[in-house]
Amino acid sequence: MGGILVTHTDVDHVAGVAALADGTGAEVWAPVGEIDALREGRPRGPFPVQPHDPAHTVSGGDEVTVAGITFEVVDVPGHSAGHVAFHADGALFSGDVVFAGSVGRVDLPGGDWETLLESIRTLLERFGPETTVYPGHGPATTLGRELATNPFLRELRAAAPE
Repeated sequence: MGGILVTHTDVDHVAGVAALADGTGAEVWAPVGEIDALREGRPRGPFPVQPHDPAHTVSGGDEVTVAGITFEVVDVPGHSAGHVAFHADGALFSGDVVFAGSVGRVDLPGGDWETLLESIRTLLERFGPETTVYPGHGPATTLGRELATNPFLRELRAAAPE
């Protein structure tokens, strides 16, 4: 059986969670730091969504097995306060933390630039440069490519060991 992994509760990421979970019977894993927004149907963003009480809450350090794949949960606040990422077998599902050539917004409630940068630094230190990143928007990339070329990560590039 499949499942739904929620990285954060921006409206564009959770608007269909309740309908998808109810329609398929899939269980939902959502970050504990953002659970109230999902349960109450008030995600970050201008539109209400159907509330959903997920079967599971997760936070950094947890391991969850969904559809036979074991994911490590990593806390990556900065775009939102309770944001998490999911890592398994060299693949990182980053939500809105890092994109190909960009990073998540920090101008919404719960966003913070220094915290986001520290979260990205943690990902770079924890996982190898060959780690494939599947962001919440846009094409896949790798952590190494983003460290080398992402204009928003200049500060991290300058601090990286040669």
